[in-house]
Amino acid sequence: MGKILKLSQSIVSKTAAGEVVERPASVVKELIENSIDAGATFISVNVQKGGIKSITVIDNGEGMDDKDLAVCADPHTTSKIYTEEDLERISTLGFRGEALSSIAAVSRLAIKSRTINSVEGNILIMEAGKEMKRSKVGMDFGTVVEVENLFYNTPARKKFIKGIQAEFRQILDNVISNAISRPEIGFVLVHNAKKILDLPNLQTREDRISAVMGKTLFAEMFPVDEDRDHHKMFGFLSNPQASGYKRTGQYIFVNRRPVASKVVTAAVREGYGTLLDRDSYPPFVIFIEAPFDMVNVNIHPRKEEVGFINEDFIFRIVKETVELALRNQNLVYRTDIFGNPFERGVADYTFKKLKGSIDSWKLEGLRPEEIIQIGELYLAIGTKNGMLLVDQHAAHEKVLYERLLDEFDKRRREHKSVSLRTHIIFDLPASESALLEESLTIFERLGFEIERFGDGTYKVRKVPEMLQSHDVKRVILEFLDDLSREKPVRDIDTKNLKTISYLACRSAVKDGDHLEPKEREKLIKDLLKTKTGYTCPHGRPAMVEIPFSALEKMFKRR
Repeated sequence: MGKILKLSQSIVSKTAAGEVVERPASVVKELIENSIDAGATFISVNVQKGGIKSITVIDNGEGMDDKDLAVCADPHTTSKIYTEEDLERISTLGFRGEALSSIAAVSRLAIKSRTINSVEGNILIMEAGKEMKRSKVGMDFGTVVEVENLFYNTPARKKFIKGIQAEFRQILDNVISNAISRPEIGFVLVHNAKKILDLPNLQTREDRISAVMGKTLFAEMFPVDEDRDHHKMFGFLSNPQASGYKRTGQYIFVNRRPVASKVVTAAVREGYGTLLDRDSYPPFVIFIEAPFDMVNVNIHPRKEEVGFINEDFIFRIVKETVELALRNQNLVYRTDIFGNPFERGVADYTFKKLKGSIDSWKLEGLRPEEIIQIGELYLAIGTKNGMLLVDQHAAHEKVLYERLLDEFDKRRREHKSVSLRTHIIFDLPASESALLEESLTIFERLGFEIERFGDGTYKVRKVPEMLQSHDVKRVILEFLDDLSREKPVRDIDTKNLKTISYLACRSAVKDGDHLEPKEREKLIKDLLKTKTGYTCPHGRPAMVEIPFSALEKMFKRR
């Protein structure tokens, strides 16, 4: 018997599904695209446990009759293209005819659909790619797709699904991308019975972008518009000081299709030139309209990437448009009402690679005037062993971390919170709003009282006693930036500790902050009271001793 055998259709369907459906966000993406192609003006996405347990997408599109519903989940069936020539001018989001069949192969799938001219709808129920039931059903016109227990029959693939929040963030980003691309369509996103997004239809492009990216960020953006050789580029760029150390907030659309494009991303970067440091990334929303036969959307099964017939031309038009737009803007550095720059990047730390262990010191009789502040970065103190250098940020971070941790463990927030005389109100982009929602329980146990005050807008009423004199808005924004860049963790205790460490970091005195002698003394004494004052919560040394032997060697006394 030969070694080469023909695979069964069951295996073929499951392996093919892996190219199209690799995670819950892939399912949401495909279903939203089908809804858009069906002419929907309203799309609702409801997911449970990051889409791992269930995904329901409802639209008011044209719907399917009983004949179309019967074959819609068969492999390679589509209403988008009919001939090979159609592949050269694809104008729809879907066209492969693989989405529903791939989803059906690895889940329990129910599709209900009704056309506007029909009195009743039809329902199709499938399990592992097999039809289980098909009958009439009462429903409004449009389509409802319910996907349950994704990958239940492919456990090997299910193992590679990340945590619930990580999967939900991917779904959220997908919904946001489509919402930006289609401001005329209303979008609702619900996760675990909590409404995350509620965007009305017929919004202007500006209102839609502001709604999902945040009013504060959108205020730092300006429009671009260029029309050249049958190609059109338009959208919004951000001022350089709005850049951060993460790539989120960068959206590219080609013929209204959300895509990733290394060519466009590189061109934008080149357009900013020396206005950015090498590790910062500006938020932007760029739409490119090109003749359909000049764009190849058929280069990846998930249709997440596009190819351009003339990449050099696309690179040039994007780069030159960005350069021109920046030249015409007033890019004078601006600050907020607290005097803080509009920047949510992370501070660069000195002594990053400094490692080692030290003994604890006893500083009886320490006088404030004996503590010297050097470069508004370090504190220097003479000891019986030599000289003690303290990183003021790392030291304060450690002190706050242990206090916050103690507050969290003992749940004493009702005795340690203080009410703010003036409530702090701020708004967040949808992605950062979701991050804050995930962490609200931890914030509450620490002593914060944060109230959702409209879509993406929050009001802070109370803060922990130890943070009452801090710029709370800035602390929260920088904390969210740290959290978004961190790899997701599955263990809840680890997440709690990381959350507290980020909060301590963003609340601590910064490099460059001047400390009065009494403040220096208090910081040193508080540090020496901590359980392990050697390092900050991120592992950087908080204090380093230079022994007399090293000083004598430096001054050639030996």
